[in-house]
Amino acid sequence: MRGTLILTPRIDSLSRQFGRVFDAMTRQMDEAFGVTPSQPAAWPAVNLWHDEGAFHLEAELPGFSLDEVEVTATENLVTVRGRRERTTPEGAETLRVERELTHFERTVGLPLPIDPSRVEATLTNGVLRVNMPKAESARPRKIEVRALSAPETMQAKSLPANAS
Repeated sequence: MRGTLILTPRIDSLSRQFGRVFDAMTRQMDEAFGVTPSQPAAWPAVNLWHDEGAFHLEAELPGFSLDEVEVTATENLVTVRGRRERTTPEGAETLRVERELTHFERTVGLPLPIDPSRVEATLTNGVLRVNMPKAESARPRKIEVRALSAPETMQAKSLPANAS
């Protein structure tokens, strides 16, 4: 057993107390030197990109099932919500809780309108993928350029020498 650390309840408690003291010292040092703590990262982290026809969003939602996730969309926003109940089987005693997250909500703004009626979402292996087709009015349109014989009024006129 040489080199093996066994955490007893007393050592675990002592470790947590030292952690709290260290966190408090770090906060005081940050305040003394004018360091502002960064905002906690929004959860879940999302990737958002677009191509010519749609916006695409991905979010990792480990441990969430289909009935625990909801996606809603408007023309310029997509919202992902999740709710997971913390459960302990009947007759069991909880010893540690580290998966404390029970609910979340993330709303992401979109720079162009989408067609909410055509949004599709899938959840596979803990990864949520949302496909949001752009509204027809937001899609690039190729404009045909035609040649016309220019009447005299549309022909280029020379500018006076002092015009810039």
